[in-house]
Amino acid sequence: MKKLLMGSLVGSLTLLYGAGIAFSADDTKPAAPAPAAEADAGKKVAEPDAGKKVAEPDAGKKVAEANPLEFLPEVVAKIGDTVITKKDVMEEAKPFLAMQGEAAQSADPGMWNDLAAQVVESLVERKLIDKLVKADKVEVTDEDVQKELDSIKKQFEGGQFEEIMKQQKMTEADLKAKIKDGYGIKKWFETIIVPSVSDADAEKFYRENQDKMKTDESVNASHILIAPKMPDEAAMAKMSEEEKAKAEDKAKADAKSKAQEILAKLKQGEDFAKLAKENSDCPSGDKAGGSLGDFSKGMMVPEFEKVAFTLKPGETSDVVETQFGCHIIKLNSKKDAGFKPFAEVKDDIKKMLAGEKAEKRVEDLKQKEKVEIFVKPSEPADAPAIPGAKAPKAP
Repeated sequence: MKKLLMGSLVGSLTLLYGAGIAFSADDTKPAAPAPAAEADAGKKVAEPDAGKKVAEPDAGKKVAEANPLEFLPEVVAKIGDTVITKKDVMEEAKPFLAMQGEAAQSADPGMWNDLAAQVVESLVERKLIDKLVKADKVEVTDEDVQKELDSIKKQFEGGQFEEIMKQQKMTEADLKAKIKDGYGIKKWFETIIVPSVSDADAEKFYRENQDKMKTDESVNASHILIAPKMPDEAAMAKMSEEEKAKAEDKAKADAKSKAQEILAKLKQGEDFAKLAKENSDCPSGDKAGGSLGDFSKGMMVPEFEKVAFTLKPGETSDVVETQFGCHIIKLNSKKDAGFKPFAEVKDDIKKMLAGEKAEKRVEDLKQKEKVEIFVKPSEPADAPAIPGAKAPKAP
């Protein structure tokens, strides 16, 4: 409950605030469907036989080829006299199914059961929140909807927005309807819940939770990375093991030689950011003049970290070798361990406390309403341990 609600109110507001479709300019892969619009008011659907137990789908049962959610009962949940139907779940999952394409038919039936259970729980909570939104008289205007739609479109370039809409089989009118239905949660949270948390509330939490406000020693550094340039795969495939070893040694020697040449230029007064942009094999070189921003201990590989935390602000290191190549590190600034100032964390604390207030209001309403859910997640199986060490951390 807490995870779902906090996601709806704080994190999953980015999923169009329950609009049933996940839009991201950086990652267009489908996300789990967000809560759908409430079923038509007054719509009557036959309830399951009073004495009939609603069975969970057999995990080994083959998913219906026509629709992998066909196994659901006609009524998947009830909130008092309000019902949530199989049709509601299927409508909510439509964009996700469209993105999956033929792969949806070959997926594990247990996965669809768990997906359906998540959607049903989200729909139940969405209906509860909708009741609170209406009780607090929060209204969503056409101007709100258009503003939100324009904001979404700005995340995309060219015809990317239209392509995603096509993939998820949605029209702009469909999207507007879903935004209008879901935007109320955002407006309710921002205009009713957040303002109910005072600065005094946030400061009290700050004082009583100093252990959560601690900051580790950190540094702000830039670097220039010269990575070894190995022969291409085709050339390497023709080499003996001895030839491969020699090629690797040469590549490392060449990288170190180039790094030393750059270091010599730095000692002669050339600009670090300029040389990083011209020479570094790290994306930070071209994008930020080699800047890595702030980082604390444990975030970089040991060889890099040891040197970075030894330098004084303004100092530049000698050539440092790691598994990624040869680095030249410049320390920009250093921060001692301490506590985050209240002004820095006040807004985050207020949002967190607001999320707790919203959660309590939903929980209180849930206790008053008779909620029944007829689709349950699969029993978790014991997952086998996956051997292997952590991947190397690149600076």
